[in-house]
Amino acid sequence: MFTLSLLLCVAGSAQDIATFVSQQMALYPKSHLIDIYKSCFQDYMGAEHLVTDRSRAKASLDRELRSMDSEGRPECYYEPCGIYGRYVRVSLWAVKEGLITQDVLVDAFVRSGNKNRRSVWSWQRRWREIVGRIDEMVLNLPDYDREKQLIDTVLSEGKYAFSHSPEYREAYHPHYRIVERYIFERELLPLLHKKCSNGTLEPIRGDALHEHSPNVFLVTYDPEAAKANLLKAITEYECEVIYDYKFFNGMALKKPDNKTLEETMQYFRGIEGIVTVEYDHITRLTDPIKPNLMVR
Repeated sequence: MFTLSLLLCVAGSAQDIATFVSQQMALYPKSHLIDIYKSCFQDYMGAEHLVTDRSRAKASLDRELRSMDSEGRPECYYEPCGIYGRYVRVSLWAVKEGLITQDVLVDAFVRSGNKNRRSVWSWQRRWREIVGRIDEMVLNLPDYDREKQLIDTVLSEGKYAFSHSPEYREAYHPHYRIVERYIFERELLPLLHKKCSNGTLEPIRGDALHEHSPNVFLVTYDPEAAKANLLKAITEYECEVIYDYKFFNGMALKKPDNKTLEETMQYFRGIEGIVTVEYDHITRLTDPIKPNLMVR
């Protein structure tokens, strides 16, 4: 077997942007540029702009659950956001059909909103790279130029959030909350599998859980603010630098022997200027290549 140490860190390449956009259009052919943008900014910025406090989050979820009808039932209970898949869209149908409770989803959503502290300007720079690649794809999306200009204007004002396009909402009736992937994989996905295993529902098949190194994890950071903080944290936490990547701002680190991988990763998520903390995923040469589709 071999370790794909660069799997998540180089996922922002032009080829992977194109792959994500192509998958988005295959799954949701009614998408506008704004809908592609929304998935990408959810992946990058997380749920922070949606979370004020738990009581409001729960009240909002309760209202939305009551408004749902069977016409909007999706083909999957969950799907990754954007290019990196740092966050996961969890369909409210998982609550509606009793796979997870409302309180469990609210708690995961609120905690996910407190994990991300990225700046709008860094997202603006990232979006320019993404939309530049979309320009090259010549997708002939409806209202493309107008929506592209609208996004630029909103970002220049220090804002970044958009709703789905009316056409997307009409076609797909999106009802979901986004949850940070680590929380989703550890807390929600096992519940989905457990509830589906009794035979009353089809099991969920997907790629959200991957085999990963038990000792090594990946960190990317903001080069203008964080490398000194990262190096200090590495020393203080007694981690070992396995590799310091030169063509992007990232490191592969080995956890100390007296700490678990999860608590070590959680510690580094709290370091100022850290962009991502991810598992070092492993793929075997015998593993089949399959699309990243989570269906029920």
